[in-house]
Order: sequence, then C-alpha cells, then structure tokens
Amino acid sequence: MINTARFNNIVAKYDISDIEKSLVLRYIENNSIKQSDFQFLTEYIGIFSPESSLMDEIKSLGAYTLEDLAVAFELLIPESDRIINGAFFTPSYIVDYIIKIISPTRNESIADVSCGCGAFLLGIIKYYMHKFNMSVKDILCNNLFGADILDYNVRRAKLLICLFASHHNEIIEESDINVICCDSLRYRWNRVFDCIVGNPPYVKFQDMSIESRGYLSSNWRTTSFGTYNLYFAFFELGYNLLSENGRLGYITPNNYFTSLAGESLRTFFQQHQCVYEIVDFNATKVFDVQTYTAISFLNRHRNETIGYGRINDGQSPHEFLENVGLSSNFYDSLNVKKWRLLCGEERYIISQIESIGEPIGKLFNICVGIATLKDDVYSFIPISSDDKYYYFVRDNISWKIEKDLTRNTIKVSEMKCQADIGANSRRFIFPYKMINGKMAPITEDEMSSMYPFCYDYFNHVKDILASRGKGKHKYTPFYSYGRTQGLNRRGVRIYTPTFSKYPRFLIDLDENSLFTNGYGIYLRETAENLFEYNSISDIENLDVIQKILNSEIMNYYITATSVAIEGGYPCYQKNFIEKFTIPNLNTTQIEHIRAVSDRDELNSYLEEIYQINLPVPNRCS
Repeated sequence: MINTARFNNIVAKYDISDIEKSLVLRYIENNSIKQSDFQFLTEYIGIFSPESSLMDEIKSLGAYTLEDLAVAFELLIPESDRIINGAFFTPSYIVDYIIKIISPTRNESIADVSCGCGAFLLGIIKYYMHKFNMSVKDILCNNLFGADILDYNVRRAKLLICLFASHHNEIIEESDINVICCDSLRYRWNRVFDCIVGNPPYVKFQDMSIESRGYLSSNWRTTSFGTYNLYFAFFELGYNLLSENGRLGYITPNNYFTSLAGESLRTFFQQHQCVYEIVDFNATKVFDVQTYTAISFLNRHRNETIGYGRINDGQSPHEFLENVGLSSNFYDSLNVKKWRLLCGEERYIISQIESIGEPIGKLFNICVGIATLKDDVYSFIPISSDDKYYYFVRDNISWKIEKDLTRNTIKVSEMKCQADIGANSRRFIFPYKMINGKMAPITEDEMSSMYPFCYDYFNHVKDILASRGKGKHKYTPFYSYGRTQGLNRRGVRIYTPTFSKYPRFLIDLDENSLFTNGYGIYLRETAENLFEYNSISDIENLDVIQKILNSEIMNYYITATSVAIEGGYPCYQKNFIEKFTIPNLNTTQIEHIRAVSDRDELNSYLEEIYQINLPVPNRCS
C-alpha cells in the first residue's frame, strides 16, 4: 500500500505528468512487464527519462499493486479539478459489491459514464473473467464501456486496463478500450446499456460555474430547481441510458434522503418508482473525506417497495456488506419532503411513538437561537465584574463592557448536563432595545453616548464584523447581528444541541437568556389544555417532559429517523424531533415519572406507556 503522506510530499515537489509516468515505469519494472509488446505503453512513455531524485522517491514507496497505482492516480488529480468534478477513488470492496448485486450476464453491456481512473472498469473486467472465463479483449469488445470528462482520467483508466491485461498474458492496445473523454451530461448518447455502475461526481451547487448551473437547470429534471448536487443529474442520466430490463448501482452521498436540496431527486425517484434497493452506510465513512454515503440500485420497472438496509453502530462497511438485511419500505408511505427509510420493526415502533400522544411540535415552539455570524466577537466570559461593567481580554487588550448591554448566553453544544446551565458564565453583547414590542438595534449615536466603552470595543472589531458573509452585506448599524432570528424570543425553554450522541435536553428557567448552537423548545404563549387529565406542557411539568425527551424512547426514535454524522451523532433539528409525541399522561403517571430516578426503571415504565418493546441494539440486522 502506498504511503499517502509520503506520496503527497512527492506531488508537492514534482510535475504531475512526470510523477504519473514514473509510477507506471516503476510498476512495469517491478512486475517484469515487457513494455515493447504494448504499442500504447511505448507511445505513452516515449523518450521520457525521469529525474533520478524523483525515481528514487518513487522507489522509496516500495512495491505497489495495480489498485495502489489507481489510488495514486486519484491522488494526482489537482484540487481544482477535485472540487469541480468531485472525484473520489472507490474502494474495491464497494466496486465488487455493486457489480455482484447488479449481476451482469455474459452478453450484457455495462458502462461507467463517470469512470475516473477506472476502479469500476477493472472491477467489471475481473467479474467477467471470474464468472464467465472470458478474455480481457473479449470483455472490452463485447461488454465494457466507460467515459469521463477529464482526459487524463481516461488515459489513466486505459493504462490500468492495459497493465492488468499484461498480468494475464494479453496484449491490449488503446484502440481495444471503449473509454471516451466527454462530458457525459452533454454527450449525445445513441445507445442504451443493460447495466450502469459507478461513483458519480459529487459537486455542490455552490462550487459550480454559472454556466454549468444554467445548463443543468435547463436540461435535467433533477437539477431544475433548488441547490442541487451534480450527482442528481447522473442518476437521471443513468436511468435514461438503461435498457428495458437494465439495472443501475451508484454509490453517492446519502443526504438525498432528507435534505431540502434532495427534493428534486426524490421527486424523480417517486415519479418513476425506480429505486428498488438502498444500502445505507449512515454515519460510517467509506471514503477518507467527510462524506456519508449509500449505495442505491435502480431499474426501469415501477417498484412497489424499496429494500432498505442500514449499517449498525460499530459495524465495519466490509462486515455490513457481507450480510445486508433488507426491509421493505413502500413508495406510498414515502413523503417527497423527506424520505424516512426504516428497518424491520422500526416502522411499527416509530408509528406508535408518533401516534400515542401530542407531537412536541404542537405542544411547543421549536426555535433556533441567535445568529451573529461572528459569535467570538460578541461572546465573552468575564474575568471580573463590578456594579456597572464586565471585564475581559481580547487581542491582548483589557476591555470593559456595560453590563446593561449584555445577556446571559447558553452555547448549547457546550452544555453536557443540567448543572452546566446554572454554572454558565458566558455573556453576549446585545446591542438591541425594545421598540414597539420588537427588538431593534441601538443607533450609533445612542451607543456612543450611553455605552461608550462598548462602542469603543465595536470600533476595534469593526473590520471583522464587516467581513461577515464575505463582506457582501452591509449591516446597519455595523454591529448588528448577522440575522434577526431569535431576537424577540423570550421565555422558559428546553435546549437540545443540533448533534448529540444521546438525547441531551436541558431546561433553562432564565426567560431572558440568549442561546446559540442548538434549538430551544419554548412553552407556547397561549397554552392549550390538550389533554383530558392534565396539561403536560405547563411550566411545572417541564421536568417530566425533560425526562421523556432524554429517555431511551427518544434515543431509539432519533437514531431510526434522523441523519447522523461520523461517530454516530444523530441530528436533533426541528424537522427530526417535532413529530415525537408526549403521551396523554394522567396525574399519577406524571408524578411517577417525576419520582423515578433509576434510568432503566424509567425507560421500562415509558415503554409501557408508549405500548412498545424496544429491541436490543443492532436494530437493522
């Protein structure tokens, strides 16, 4: 295996083309390949003679396999092309799994229309050789097709195929290989394929050129609105290129299940009912980048269900793919606004949790906190105080701020337990006052005259504040918060961080607190007695609500229905928690929940109330 850090050091010092040729020369040498037998290799190497220092460093990498060479080729892709074209090398076990599920027959055609350096192309060749005992040349002539937008990717894919063939005593020339350089989304295709596989490019809307956005929005349904990702259009292209009984398998980000941007793709999938299987890696990384993925399988039939399997916490992707358990999710149960894909008995349990009582989205207002867009400027922890001022240090300068212009502020992501709320000492400068029932920024004249020390501080950080939003927006006055959200919200509330390993709902009884980095669940201003026996949403019952929200019931619910980031940290955004219900509790039940201190006892009692039996871990197995 090539040492990535050492190889990146080589990339930083030498020309990429020279490194590529040196890698190929070293591979030919290590594997005793007779270069002169291959016209393509001979023409490619030409009269190239690498610097001795470069070749010494290539040799220091040790022996490497063909797959290692493919990985090295991917590492040679310039960062600019990586951003614009979204290239990631696909591990061989992912390639093999997708091809196994697609299961091409001997005479079927198979294509990768965003082939990169050829990971899937090599996997396809190996599959046909093993399953049908075909020669490399026969596979290339009868079955395999590839395309990529980058000419050097096409060249590298052909090199890898040629080198692979040499290990099987076959001489392959460039003309034998049906891999073309083109923009597949603009190319005029005049054929269909029985199978399509790949790892299409992941490119965010924000990283696309204006010209590309215009073309995509005008020519592809999946990118006709919103802030789409480039791989959406590749799903649509792949579907369009399938024969009547064709199958497609792609590995892509899994955020298309729930993201706002993914609605256009979900709409396309639901209209055609073409997805028949999804294997979800959830928050377990397959690539060495912050991308969470799933493998989606499509065909041209109208499927009634999607077979869905999700990796378990702590399970390796290899282990997961060896025995994927699938559960049926019916298309008529999917909401285009957000797909909720569930495993096994999750569907019954989630339905029970969502129907036993009143949703917290109805009982409470779930709100985001303030957004200054530069919290570190407004936030401080005092080193001392007196009757009028707080004192703190910034930029090695001692500052004092008028107390009246600050608020107690909870940074929710930092609060680990209930005691942290009471112990919090963080303050935020709050340059606002109430005018006609709403918060409005204090004018500069008033600031300079009534709060001169704070005004001096704001002038010290004026350039930093002006840089918010890349300097494209003018704030008036210049010390106004970046957004107005949360300014007028006050009252007792329960906090939840946006991401948390386990439920972490904390009560704040300070009605005037500000908060950031999480959500606040507020009592509604007009309380409604929604229950026959008791209004559980009254302030005196917040401790009971907190216990329910921090229970294993919520942990199970959010794990099954939310998205997660690496390490198994589910998301607690409003749209993932608002349908969780609080049961219709009577006074006896409320008092019992309040009195129970043992967590296991509480969870067992709540399971009885919700009329469910939570399974042991590994719920999707």
